[in-house]
Amino acid sequence: MKNKLVILENDAEITHERNRYVYEFKENFDGEVLLLTNLRLKEKDEIFKALFEATHIAAETAVVNGSERQFHSVMMMLAKIKEPKNIYIKLMGDDLKEYISDNLEKKEVCDILHHNIYELSCHVEINPHVLIDLSSVVKDYLETQTLEKQYRDSAINRPTGRKIKVLGCLASGKAFGNLTIGETVDELDMSEQEPNANRGVWIQGNGEPIKLINDCGIQEYQIVSKLTPIELMVEIQKSTYPIFDIAELNPLMVEGLLTGIEDERTSSLDKANFICENLDIPKRSNRAKIRNLLNQ
Repeated sequence: MKNKLVILENDAEITHERNRYVYEFKENFDGEVLLLTNLRLKEKDEIFKALFEATHIAAETAVVNGSERQFHSVMMMLAKIKEPKNIYIKLMGDDLKEYISDNLEKKEVCDILHHNIYELSCHVEINPHVLIDLSSVVKDYLETQTLEKQYRDSAINRPTGRKIKVLGCLASGKAFGNLTIGETVDELDMSEQEPNANRGVWIQGNGEPIKLINDCGIQEYQIVSKLTPIELMVEIQKSTYPIFDIAELNPLMVEGLLTGIEDERTSSLDKANFICENLDIPKRSNRAKIRNLLNQ
């Protein structure tokens, strides 16, 4: 296959004075050269086609030095190209390996490791291009993936003690394939991998834990177990819309709401009204949810 170099630059023109590294790389390259200057003005399809057809890629100002989002976009294009490319980058005043690690997720780094990424040198006969070793990032990612899988696989052994009745589920996929509507199951503790503690509950799905939610007009579960006042507040937080955050509420307000919930002389409807008014939650649809939670 004939060598083809694509140079990615934001500058309109490549000169020895301003783009010395890619300029000299171009001048010494044995093969066809394509200059993609004014890169920010280029369409993604044009950039992807050039990357796909290239054997070598060089950049000095286009994907580094304040162009983090552009760098990420180019790397994600390269992740989709399975044929290995030789990529040469000059990063002024910073460590290229750290820059890559800082601007890509660990999985994204793994997705581009079939390409060879070099730190671009100007005088190759004195300082050869250096191949960037990203194996430590891969090692950390694989170890993290293993630990996360072990945690998910052991979720069934971490019941919280609360019982959940399955009312429905709008999600699809293998993990949701064995849900039985109306079934009462254990709630599971997934706190170490919880991306949003203000939404839903975890139960065991088909081979892995899944989350059911009760917000945004969706009601997929009911907590069957008796809830404490603070647990009720948390569940109200998860079930109403717009969602509020208990942690951001004034402690005195929370104390007043809890006192109101515990007052046996007040009806559940009045309590629901009280909660909606104090938290500025729209009563429409939310009040009925709160009353039902209080009546459990």
